[in-house]
Amino acid sequence: MSAKKCREAHDGWLKVAGAVAFVGVLLAPTRAWATSGFPSDIATDLNAPSVPSCALCHATAAGGGPVTQPFGQSMVARGLRAGNPGSLSTALQALEAEGTDSDGDGLGDIEELRMGLDPNFGGDAGSAAPEFGCGARVAPRPPQHWFSTVAGLAMALVLLRRRRARSNDTRRSVQRVAGRG
Repeated sequence: MSAKKCREAHDGWLKVAGAVAFVGVLLAPTRAWATSGFPSDIATDLNAPSVPSCALCHATAAGGGPVTQPFGQSMVARGLRAGNPGSLSTALQALEAEGTDSDGDGLGDIEELRMGLDPNFGGDAGSAAPEFGCGARVAPRPPQHWFSTVAGLAMALVLLRRRRARSNDTRRSVQRVAGRG
């Protein structure tokens, strides 16, 4: 096999490996992302006195981005998927059946939502006022899980170094062959 064909085959393999690595990083387990209708769906499903803000599951009241709050993480652990209202109902039912208490204040998350309380904040169990919206007290943000991103970048770096090393080896081989001829 000529050096050119060998290099082309190698480059083709690297492209396939790079594509697989890229898709792997994209499909790696990640947190659920925002779905704008979920807060009103939660209020409707639970007959809650108020519609919770997006901060029920996300870092800010504006929502968007990954699920960071304990209640949201409990929902994801029980099957919640972005854009899937059926998974919302299923996850809420699972939390209620299990009596999940994300903030550890002694009241289950579903019970707190039905009372207009924030299931992420343990200090509101004695409070009767809703804790959503502008005055909401939000639980501290848990650490971000960025491992899959770092692993993907490390894999890409390894593949790039291998490609460069093999390219240099091929170049040297071609130079040796050309020098002999």
